[in-house]
Amino acid sequence: MKVYVAGASKEITRAERWVKRLQDDGIIVMSTWTQVIRAVGKANPVDATPAQYKSWVQKELDEVAASNVLWFLLPEVDTVGAFVELGYAHAKGLYIVTSGRHRPIFTPGLTGFHSHYDQEIAEHLKELASLTP
Repeated sequence: MKVYVAGASKEITRAERWVKRLQDDGIIVMSTWTQVIRAVGKANPVDATPAQYKSWVQKELDEVAASNVLWFLLPEVDTVGAFVELGYAHAKGLYIVTSGRHRPIFTPGLTGFHSHYDQEIAEHLKELASLTP
């Protein structure tokens, strides 16, 4: 099973925590946006070129498309990118799980499984992975 973890760049430590947990559980994590942000130094750097932005966006969309599941860490802060990834995952037919508070109608409307607790989603994904050949 391949999982893409989407979330707000302002909540990067939350995403990194759950990426590590999934990896520790033997789940392949496709999303590398947290690593890119750490390497670049921040999300959306003002001095980045249009070509850099395009390559980062394409990489993220390619990673979503190569996944079976999108885990959307519903943000407590304003964000845009994670919602784009959510829509793209839906268009690609991925199984979508969310954790946190529901926000717009699209998150509960597109979600296959939701919990207010990240821990519960991690356990759900571990169980799914054990059932996946």
